Amino acid sequence: MRKTSKTSSIDVSDIIDSYDDYGSAESQDRKAPIVDSASPPSRSVWRSFIPSSLSCRLYLLVALLEAFVDVAIEVELFLRVRSASNNSGQPDVDYGRLPIYIFLFGLAHGYQFILAVDAVRSRNMLQIVFLAIFNGVFIAYAVLQISEVQGALPAGTPGIISIPINVVLILPPIVISVAEVAYLLLSWKIHTEFGWQNYKLLGADRRIKKMFLHYQVFECLLKFDVYFWIAFSVQFIFLSLDHTSIEYPLTIAALPVSLLLLLEGHLGARFENKWLMTSSMVGTLAACVYFAYKLVRILMERTDTSFMYVWKSLVGFSSACIGLIILTFIMACIVFFNFGKGLKQHLSKTKRTLNSTPAGVNGNSAFRNPNRMSLE
Repeated sequence: MRKTSKTSSIDVSDIIDSYDDYGSAESQDRKAPIVDSASPPSRSVWRSFIPSSLSCRLYLLVALLEAFVDVAIEVELFLRVRSASNNSGQPDVDYGRLPIYIFLFGLAHGYQFILAVDAVRSRNMLQIVFLAIFNGVFIAYAVLQISEVQGALPAGTPGIISIPINVVLILPPIVISVAEVAYLLLSWKIHTEFGWQNYKLLGADRRIKKMFLHYQVFECLLKFDVYFWIAFSVQFIFLSLDHTSIEYPLTIAALPVSLLLLLEGHLGARFENKWLMTSSMVGTLAACVYFAYKLVRILMERTDTSFMYVWKSLVGFSSACIGLIILTFIMACIVFFNFGKGLKQHLSKTKRTLNSTPAGVNGNSAFRNPNRMSLE
């Protein structure tokens, strides 16, 4: 019969007890930050739109300043155009066109800022690239605006400020060019941040990342479709159509219907609803036929008084709408065939993570993501 050593039994039990105490204390220490992070301090709705990244904050600041300055300039131009139309001694000058163009230019800047906020919140690098291209188009539009306004407004037309009209018109191209340079410089830093965060949320699965890329391209096309469809409809309704024509109310009714189709495409792709996606795709084809009909009509009647002064702008916007619709339909087909392959689950997990995870290292929630999929 083996004799048990009292000393050894005490030592073993002490070791076991100390190990258990240490392990339980260590586990509690490890769990403590997680419990605290589950209930982050409440943030206001407005503060939730402010990114934690410095580069993203600078990007939104540039977009906000550009929109504010250019919209203020467009308001000044609008007031001068209205003053000139009230005291016009030139009956051959059509002052009705300029307020529409000024409105569309200001709307483009406001919409660009909204898309910039959306791109930062959704970490959509493709949308930031599209916005840089969109902003580059503003430069050409601002340059064309110089000749349009100078040819219609007298040099001494009064406004809110006493700056000469030539100086006022040269400011938008300068502001847009400076903003474009800032966008290009910030895009690389933002690309690095978004790439790392999306990698941790989506993992290293190339199939999921490829489907996510298709989804982001489709979403970008939908968002830019909205502006070009609105811009074309506003010009066609207020600059070309007669209020007594039957086409006038039909064109007005077609605008909200077309925007509803784009919303269906977004919801169908996000929730992988085949019925919504199918109806959106069919409606997109119908919209392509609609814009093609408008384009042919504009080209055939460009010498009429209704289209004589606006047909070039209408042709440009209608052609852009047709091109975007074709690309949107192609991407819609690709996204549709990706349904049921796992992207929906990843997008849902990403949304839950962004909504529930507090700010971590350096204020970046990506460092405290409990659903990391990069190395695990």
